Amino acid sequence: MDNPLEARSPPSPPPAQLDDEALRPLPSLPTEIMQRIIQLSLPRLSFKTFRERFNTLLNLCRVNKLWAALAQEELYRHVGIGSKATAESFITATRAANDAGRRQTRSLRLLLPDLDAFEEGSTLQRAEMQQVETLLAMLPMLRMLCVVAEEQPHPVLDLGALSALAPNLEDLIIDYFDFDPSPSQSPLLGAHLRRLTLSFVRGPAEIASVLASADLPLLQTLILSFSHGDSNPGEVEALEAVLLRYGTRLKAFALSFVNLQPAFELSSNVWSSFTVLRTLTLDHNSPLDIILPLLSAPLTRLRLRPPFHPQESTVSFDKLQDSIRNSPACLGTLSQIVIPPAELEQTEGRQAARHSLNELCQSRGIEVSERPCYEPSDCIAFLEDALDAW
Repeated sequence: MDNPLEARSPPSPPPAQLDDEALRPLPSLPTEIMQRIIQLSLPRLSFKTFRERFNTLLNLCRVNKLWAALAQEELYRHVGIGSKATAESFITATRAANDAGRRQTRSLRLLLPDLDAFEEGSTLQRAEMQQVETLLAMLPMLRMLCVVAEEQPHPVLDLGALSALAPNLEDLIIDYFDFDPSPSQSPLLGAHLRRLTLSFVRGPAEIASVLASADLPLLQTLILSFSHGDSNPGEVEALEAVLLRYGTRLKAFALSFVNLQPAFELSSNVWSSFTVLRTLTLDHNSPLDIILPLLSAPLTRLRLRPPFHPQESTVSFDKLQDSIRNSPACLGTLSQIVIPPAELEQTEGRQAARHSLNELCQSRGIEVSERPCYEPSDCIAFLEDALDAW
């Protein structure tokens, strides 16, 4: 024979006959596992990732009917709306789903309009407050609401009406808004609210008025971001008074300023009132050497945020290193410090300072990690960067 291997090989057996059992399809994965696979295939929730999330879920809908049903559930579970047309489409779909007893939206992110004239020729129109009210009335299972306005003049928000329309919220993010009626006349009522974010507010008086009139018995996380640099002592005292009211039960607190120089500094009484604080987020240039010794809380995580305008400031860790060397009580339980990433082009001095910080933290059993920076001067990215810390 030409091929000796063929001569030594036994003849191939006849093809097996397929019986009815072999023709049955393999059993499907449990629904919980399929849901988890879908969730892991999606990018993190953000205003900037909803298009990518939509495209991924659309592809999953093409697998089969079961995958399509689960993908549609996920699509409606977390919703981002940036235009009037999208809002109207979602309202129509939600009304039909509610009539059929399907779909439960858990989180909603909304971009509100620039009330000035849109660019000439632009067809994009942002969602309006009337649409927001319609949506909230249709979403009884809503747990997280983020409303953002990008341009001046600030849209107005009625906190009392918002509370009535979304009574089950656990997480509320308000960015770049004015409040009308005033919070004292129409207060924020959140029986289930655990995290409150007030971002790009005008000054301490505005936040003081919101918190002073609010009823938030379960609040554990407070994130504050200030956009203006002007404040007077009376406004700061009013803010400190309400922070003292909440300080003894806050487990996470964030304070940041868009401007390079902080508009004000909180008094020692406020910092010492945070007795159960576990997570603290501050600007990179905050007076840590003053703040940390005042904390008696069992702090486990400290985060320093990069500047909003990075070209205006250089990140320094001198105050942080001094605080660690002095070993204030709150650092006894600290397990992680999150810092801005190193610049692409660093001087030898900055590299040495970062290396020194890493060595110091390692000797104390503290993990140092870097968090990627958001785009410079990007207001929405600045907001979402604060939220991602929790």
